[in-house]
Amino acid sequence: MGYLFIGLLLAGAVAAVLATRLSVRGWGPPTFAQVSAVTLTPLSVVFGFTVAFLAAQVWGSWDRAVGFVGQEASALQESVVLADALDPALGRALRADLATYAASLPAEWRAMEGRTETLRAPSAGLMQALHRVATYRAPNAAAATDRILASLDAALDARRHRILLSETGALGPGRWLAATILAMCLQLTIAMVHAHDRRAQVLTVAVFTVAAVTALAMVAAFDQPFRATPAGVQPHALLELAAASGA
Repeated sequence: MGYLFIGLLLAGAVAAVLATRLSVRGWGPPTFAQVSAVTLTPLSVVFGFTVAFLAAQVWGSWDRAVGFVGQEASALQESVVLADALDPALGRALRADLATYAASLPAEWRAMEGRTETLRAPSAGLMQALHRVATYRAPNAAAATDRILASLDAALDARRHRILLSETGALGPGRWLAATILAMCLQLTIAMVHAHDRRAQVLTVAVFTVAAVTALAMVAAFDQPFRATPAGVQPHALLELAAASGA
């Protein structure tokens, strides 16, 4: 989503220069000469605050995504370790359930990236593991059973939070459009302020556009925390459960 508006901003740089060079009668360089460079200051401040707001939101969502995945992995790892305190047959079944859950994560991550994953379809492997432990009755394993149930519940809670975050973590077109409009206003104002000198006009518009594109590209890289990119949060820690479970 963000890269679409970045492309629009690049087109806006060309449009701003052309608009001031090919202006209609009555709106030529003499008129542009009356535009004060001081106008750039409030526009720059508003644009800077807007980018800072967007960056704070996307990086906050990214940090939360990392935290939820880490909590889920830690809780499931504790369940794998405590499975040794149960009946051997139940322990193997529990490990197999968690391995099944780990195997389903790549498809779940793709659904989260597309913002189509919902809480209406809980993982079969995780729910099966919870059901096995909840129905297990052994007086000498009550403490381990309680710990495993608490760990599985914590894993389910972390999973719910990351799925909800995948649905709401992106900025949305409205915020991107607002930042792009502000940047284009700055491009046009810079072009008008330097309308008397074509080279200075092109240079200053280009410098600002590169700076604005760089800032917005950094925000776009973290816009969707579960996207399959180097900056995205991946389920590597959770996929290790398959190896830890002996599958």
